Amino acid sequence: GALLPGVHYTFSLSATSLGSSTEPSSFPFSSLSSGDAPAAAAGAVPLLQVMVLVNRSPQGGTLDVSPTHGVPLETLFTLRTYGWTDPEANLPMVYAMHTLTGTPTDTPGQGDAGAGVEPAFLLKARGERTHTRAVLAPGGRGNAAFGQLWLQVHVFDSLGAVNSAERSVLVNGTLSLAVLRAKTEQQLQLATRLHDVELKAQVAAAAAAAALTLSSSSSNTCPPFS
Repeated sequence: GALLPGVHYTFSLSATSLGSSTEPSSFPFSSLSSGDAPAAAAGAVPLLQVMVLVNRSPQGGTLDVSPTHGVPLETLFTLRTYGWTDPEANLPMVYAMHTLTGTPTDTPGQGDAGAGVEPAFLLKARGERTHTRAVLAPGGRGNAAFGQLWLQVHVFDSLGAVNSAERSVLVNGTLSLAVLRAKTEQQLQLATRLHDVELKAQVAAAAAAAALTLSSSSSNTCPPFS
């Protein structure tokens, strides 16, 4: 089974001499509340005991997005995450932000958005900065409200333990192939002027997702948000 985060475990190694009537003994790991090590079996000589604390992931944080609705490849969204603490103080913590392929279905903040839901497009690479700005593709269809797009932050401590927080926004509006082309060129020019490589990558990803949306739509348009 898996070791439980936040629990102390003691690993013990013991041995007996050759020719001893007692079978060599070893002790499996066990969770301890008192800190006492397990007693050695008769005839066994304890050689080594190591107590470890299983690392816990960062806790208590949230993700905020502003504004909460906008237009594909036009509105500049600001994502900020804050409130995270690491129980074992394994610092620094680093953050990565991305869109999701669907709607989170499990308990928020458990490091996983739910079965079948995976990171789609990277918005901010892993690093200590806790915010980014982003242009986004049209929101999803399926079981989601039309135009709803879920965003997620992954936060890692220095040992790699990870947790997450999610937030949804509405991203919809009239979008045709000509409009998509014009908005993509406009945003790429802005990113070039700002020397913003991250924004360039976001524009490319959002444009690709929007093109897929158009190709799968019989009307080639997305209705404006209300």
